[in-house]
Amino acid sequence: MSQSIKGYSANQLRDYSSLFSRNSVLQWMNGDLSSISFKLDRYDKKWLTKGSSRYLDYLKHVYKVLETNYQNEYILKNSFLNEWLINELGKEDSQIFSELKIGKAIADLAIFNGVSKVFEIKTELDTNKRLDDQLVQYQKAFNEIFLIVPASKIEAYLQYNNKIGIISFDISKKDRFKVIRKPITNYNVDPKALMQIL
Repeated sequence: MSQSIKGYSANQLRDYSSLFSRNSVLQWMNGDLSSISFKLDRYDKKWLTKGSSRYLDYLKHVYKVLETNYQNEYILKNSFLNEWLINELGKEDSQIFSELKIGKAIADLAIFNGVSKVFEIKTELDTNKRLDDQLVQYQKAFNEIFLIVPASKIEAYLQYNNKIGIISFDISKKDRFKVIRKPITNYNVDPKALMQIL
């Protein structure tokens, strides 16, 4: 039996999160809304009786459910970007990139605004298996590296390189993101690695 979170099973929340995958969004762009229809029919038939804007309203509803109940990387990334990153670190001339390829790693978020910063999100569902390799790649190309980690796992991540910033998140709190440790700025960026990104 799957664990229940505020009336939603863990399986339902996981299934909801698939609506915000890259593949689903590409399907929508091509006019295929079957993934939304499937979730509506499976979990939320009441939405089927609503008007023509039901898909948009339904997606907003599912997003809100995920935002407050499930540590999905896509939702966390959006929340972090909208609630914290732009206000705390952004400037008018900032360039922000999502899913930026750096060597053999893909950074969740990167920002360039005089000092380059990279952000790697680790949810409760993630393992640290690739983290060491990711950090090696990021250190070549960025001035500052941040790990965004669940509040429940701060101690485990604090053991990584003390030059790396740690930001915790707690989806149950209003102010979800909190800086636990600031990064130490790296001024020895590898120009070759940076040029490959650009």
